[in-house]
Order: sequence, then C-alpha cells, then structure tokens
Amino acid sequence: MTFRTLKILASAYACEPGRGSEPGAGWNWIWHIAQLGHSVHVLTRAEAREPIERHLATARTVPDIRFSYVTVHPRLRPWVGNAGSRRHYIAWTRAAASEAARLECQENFDVLHHVTWSSLQGGSPLRVIAKPFVFGPVGGGQLAPWAYRAYLGRHWFGEYLRSFVNVTMAPYLPGVGTAAAQADLVLVTNTATAKLARRLGARNVELLLDSGLPDHGTSPPAPRPSGTAWLDLLWVGRLLPRKGLLLVLHALRQTTAPVRLTVVGSGPMETEIRICIARLDLGEKVHLVGQVPWHEVHRYYAESDVFLFSSLRDSFGGQLLEAASHGLPIITLDHHGAGDMIPTDVAVKIPVNDPAMTVADLAAAIDALHRDPDRRRRLGELSRRFAAQHSWTRKVEALTLSYDRAIRSAGSMQEALART
Repeated sequence: MTFRTLKILASAYACEPGRGSEPGAGWNWIWHIAQLGHSVHVLTRAEAREPIERHLATARTVPDIRFSYVTVHPRLRPWVGNAGSRRHYIAWTRAAASEAARLECQENFDVLHHVTWSSLQGGSPLRVIAKPFVFGPVGGGQLAPWAYRAYLGRHWFGEYLRSFVNVTMAPYLPGVGTAAAQADLVLVTNTATAKLARRLGARNVELLLDSGLPDHGTSPPAPRPSGTAWLDLLWVGRLLPRKGLLLVLHALRQTTAPVRLTVVGSGPMETEIRICIARLDLGEKVHLVGQVPWHEVHRYYAESDVFLFSSLRDSFGGQLLEAASHGLPIITLDHHGAGDMIPTDVAVKIPVNDPAMTVADLAAAIDALHRDPDRRRRLGELSRRFAAQHSWTRKVEALTLSYDRAIRSAGSMQEALART
C-alpha cells in the first residue's frame, strides 16, 4: 500500500521496547507507525528514557521518530505515587499537555494519536490541541458479571466500585469523557467499550485490537511426544481477581482427563490461589511458576497443548495472540474482547451466563480436547492463521487508513461549525 506521509504527535504514557502488556503495545504502535514512513513525535514517561535510548542505540535502522520524556513535578511525586498508578498518570497528563501545546506550535502536526494509557476514561494530554485526533485503541467499558462475584472473593466490592464509577457513572462525571467526545475517531477493543464511548459523546467509533505480533511472529506448533497421556494446559497473566483463575481451578476439579496446568504470572491473588489449590486437592495438577521475563514466556507456550483464558473483565488480552502465534488451541470465555474478536471456529468459547455452567463447560472442553488430538491440531492451525492476520505491519496499515478518516471527519466538523 502507498500512504501519504504524515506528521504525527503521539501520546504513549506506557511505552517500552522488549516488554509485554501495555508498555510493549505502546512501543510497537509508535515504532511500526514510524517504520511505515510517517514522522512521529512521542510524549512518554521520563522513566522510559533508558530502555528506549538503549534500543535506539543498538537498532540497525531508526525511523523518523523522536521522544519527549515528560516528568511529573517533583512536588507532586509524594502525592501521586510511582509511575503506573492512576494518580501518576493524571499528573503526567497535565505536564504532557503543556509539552504537546509547545510542540504543536513548532511542528504543526497533521494528526494526534493517543496510544496509551489504553483506557477510555483515562483522558489524554492531546485533547488540548485542535487537530485531527485519534483516540485508542482503548478499553474500559467492560463489566465483570455480577453473577460471578463469588470468584472474585473479598475483592468483589472493589470491582463493583470500579464498575460503578468507571462505567455506570462515567457519563455524569466531569471531564471523564472529554477525550472521547473531542476525538474525531475512537478506536475500541470490544463492543462494551464502543457502547460506553457513544454514551460519552464519541461521534465515530471503530473496533481495533490493541495487540499485535511481529511480522514473522507465528510458527507451527512444536511436535508433541507421541502417546503423551497428560494434557498440558497453560494460563498466563497477572494473578488479579478479575482474571478468573479460580474458575479454571474449579473446572480442573471436575475434569476426568489427566491434565497439568502451568500458571505463569504473579499478583495479589497468589495466596488465595494457593489456598484454593490446596482446598481442591489440585497440588499435583497445578504448577505456579510466578512471574518470568516476557521473552521467556514463549517457552511455556511452546511446551503446552492448550491455552486457557478466563478473564471476567478484560479489553482483550495480548496473551491470546501470543498463544495463537504458537499454534495453541484456545479455550476462552465468550465475552468482552475475546468474545468480540476471536472467530468461533478459532477457539472453544465458553458462555458466560451461569457460573456453575461455565465451570462445567470449561471442564467439558478440556476433557473433549484431551480425547481428540486431531481437533487440537485443527484448532491450533486455525489459531495460528488468526494470529498471522494481526502482525504489527498490517495493523498500522489499517491505522493509517483510520488517520485519513479522522482527517476527513475533522474537516467535516470544521465545515459544519463554519456554517452555523
């Protein structure tokens, strides 16, 4: 494809090379946008300077990309906490807005693009500039189902409060929806967020995954030893209440197939997870390996038979694409980003209506895949093909077309204002 070169000002609070999750996504968006030939100036955290500059120093070629490292005022740091907290992001946004306005006076950008934080309610420092503005892709409109509150345990009230403030009350809170309402195009990762974006005043809303893969990021599944009796299951993620690992543990209690589950990740639910494993007598079936460096997680994908994704609230989940890139068959809950974005023939999708049925369906799906290695191979190949459609190059090509739509939308809005 041939695109006209644009001057882009991007806001990427979370942005680090060689990382997974949101920092990795932030980096890949802006890096691949620049590699497509656009001129990109990035606002990001001062804490990201060292890994970014180390990467730039060792990269074979560096596209037209520059960084402004924005710091939070020293007097605010005791009050806003460390980088990564919501309060820190709000303080950073205010400082970044001043830098964005200064850069616009110097550069006269064609397009503004808010990349991270990828939260609809988080706001953006770019909203202070009257230029074509793309916001996202973002999540934030998802709700953990009320019926599943037992699987969040003592954390349910916090989840309920988050949902009430961020979703139910969002349209009524000053400033929460300002960025979405001002954007010429809002990109969202699931239909729940699309619905909330429209409630917040967004004019143009489109679905786009916030995750991607390297251009050669898929590979055939590694051959498994013939006659293997055990089915090796893999779960990857932070041990957070909303990630639904307790659902998986209760499903393992109901499986009849010989299975082993490897859990990669750490977090505040670890003690409760260990207690649940002991109570359900799953000590021989479940292995908690803790948090490992992002590049080492791929070894666990390569050594597994099936990937499980059980989040009760998630915009999508980058580990779904990572697992698919290794040709793993996927069992996932059928809601939010996973439900919206993964085709029904690519994964076993478990309905989220009744907790007891969800647990039973998870167990039945695990047993069925154990009995049918041919189906596992078919699902694995389909998931690998699905992953191949989400290379970063393909994604930024689609994004460039989104820039053009945002520019046209901004022009139409200016014309309408001129006529009034």
